[in-house]
Amino acid sequence: MKRAFHVLITIYLAIIVLNLDIISPIGNSTPIEKGLLLLCGVIFLLGRKVNLAVLALIGVMALTTMVTAMGTDFYGFSTDRYLRGLISLLTPWLLLAGDPTEEDRDLLIKLFAWMPLADLAVGGLYAVLHLHELRHTDFLGVSRLQGSSIPAGLGSICYVGAFAASIGWAQTRSWRYLALLGVNLVILLLTAARAPFFLAMLAIAAVYLTLYRHTLSSFVATLLAGPAVGIAAFLMVGASLLARFSSNSLSGREMIWQALRDVLRAYPTFGIGLGHQILVVPEQVTKLTTTIAAHDEYLRIAVECGYAGAAIIFACLIAICINIWLSKRVGMHPVFLLAAATFFIYCNSDNAISSSVTSFIIIVAAFAFPVKSGVSVAVQTKASESARRSRRKVLS
Repeated sequence: MKRAFHVLITIYLAIIVLNLDIISPIGNSTPIEKGLLLLCGVIFLLGRKVNLAVLALIGVMALTTMVTAMGTDFYGFSTDRYLRGLISLLTPWLLLAGDPTEEDRDLLIKLFAWMPLADLAVGGLYAVLHLHELRHTDFLGVSRLQGSSIPAGLGSICYVGAFAASIGWAQTRSWRYLALLGVNLVILLLTAARAPFFLAMLAIAAVYLTLYRHTLSSFVATLLAGPAVGIAAFLMVGASLLARFSSNSLSGREMIWQALRDVLRAYPTFGIGLGHQILVVPEQVTKLTTTIAAHDEYLRIAVECGYAGAAIIFACLIAICINIWLSKRVGMHPVFLLAAATFFIYCNSDNAISSSVTSFIIIVAAFAFPVKSGVSVAVQTKASESARRSRRKVLS
């Protein structure tokens, strides 16, 4: 089962990078991606110790959406759309309901650390074949790198990829991971995805300050060199990208949010049904914004499940994160807490839950503390350090 999970998660991420919507005649590939991730989650749980509390919280989320779906009187409700929305909502969190192994950690970190470069390479190939543009010019006139996806999609991949590379660097001291960290941040900067860039920097800072064992001199050098490197990087990307980062524009999100608030006022109790938000954005708004996604998961879930339903669902997600953070395996480590916090911040302005990648910031953070022989690797490390200190005292 462990090997099967490794194969499936690799295929899942490869499909995202390949972007089947470009090369396949099937049209929308999202159901394929979500179905494969569901299979990954099931296989993962079959081969590992299950966290029943997390599994129960996932069940409460599912039950909440069912109750709101049965209570809604939205005229366009569809059972098929609801079930697809349910799979999209629940599947990522199955990977948090089991204890990962060291092999799981190493594979996931490696896959995500290399994923931004892979996405960029595939995007370059598609550009050569005239299948897809490597860059996209937004309404501000900014040319943004998008790889095989869209700028926001590549931004999410780099957000998780840079974080994974930082963990790989902290745990292995490998210069390969350090190089990938730098490359991933440069790619992220070139996507001009504002929220992912700043949230990634926050998560990486947590890794550096808590997981990376540095000397006082290296720490001081980082404090001195970090701002200088950051300023140099911003100056290198050009004035147009700087203009986007300094812009207060919401890229048309405010029009979508206003339309969705109107729907929420009409269906405050049970919402319109999970997965149905894309049906209620007015056509004139979608033409202006070129998107039907909510770009605010708190608002989207409230529109689909009502105020109470949204409160229960997010309370369950927070409870899942707290359960893992308090576990012996993670041991209240600040890296996991801050990585989870960046995700919930991300939910405020982007499609973080419905994204095929963004939720993996929490999963990678959880996998950073795997189990070896039933004992947390972090706990084993602390024990071995204590033993070494004891031996030194005896010898002295």
